[in-house]
Amino acid sequence: MEKGKPGFWSTSAYWIVSSGGFAIGAPATSQAANITALLFKGGSSAGAAPTTASPIEKDGSSEGAYTYPITSTESDTTFIELMPTCSTSGVEVRATPQSFHLTPGNFNVLNLSAGGSVTNVDLVATCTTNTDMITDYATTAQVDAIDVKIDALPTTGEAEAIAAAALTAYDGPTNAEMEARTLEAASYVTTADTGVTDAKIDALNDLSTSDVWDAASAITLDFGTLLERSYQLLNNEQNIVNATGAAALRNIGDTADLATWTISDDDSETIKTEGVWP
Repeated sequence: MEKGKPGFWSTSAYWIVSSGGFAIGAPATSQAANITALLFKGGSSAGAAPTTASPIEKDGSSEGAYTYPITSTESDTTFIELMPTCSTSGVEVRATPQSFHLTPGNFNVLNLSAGGSVTNVDLVATCTTNTDMITDYATTAQVDAIDVKIDALPTTGEAEAIAAAALTAYDGPTNAEMEARTLEAASYVTTADTGVTDAKIDALNDLSTSDVWDAASAITLDFGTLLERSYQLLNNEQNIVNATGAAALRNIGDTADLATWTISDDDSETIKTEGVWP
């Protein structure tokens, strides 16, 4: 239960049986009208009846369970006790718990008053108020100096004017100057440096596959023929007659000669003649 806030106090009613002494028996139900109580505040020996004279029995309860509504006025204290009784003979009523402490257990460590108000919190050093915070943590002059610096910051309009002036002083190249390559200090490659022109680039773009494949080389053979013969020399079977040195490059499938040449040795060097292609 919180100090100064409304709440509920649980109570339980039981039949008392006697057999050589008192013992708790079955729950006592339907006793709300017969139960009264005294409320003791702040450790006082003088009790008063609660604002709600009779407790409320919990609906459908077969446990003899009752609750006392407690108002915010009744809980506005540091310590509260509830002592219920029942006018029905043989029924005992007990509050659960019998008492409440309504202030934090370590409120004195937190420097809270007994009434629950914050009156003295040690924020820094001996700071107890907003004025102390300025006095202990920073002098008034130091705070004023910070205010002066904040006030000296440029306004939005002044900041925009400063940025515009900086851009004007920079005088960066325009798009037209970049495209025309007319900036003397610029370090870039020009058409004159490379000899590459739009016409040459367009000519390359217009080349077809046959233009490349059929182009003649310096030995009058087109690119396609050179590529085929290079592959055949690397891949195809070659026959060499030991007695004569006659050599032949065979076609794929080994059904005909593609080229012939001879290999000879005059005791000083080995000579391969130029191949003959049909």
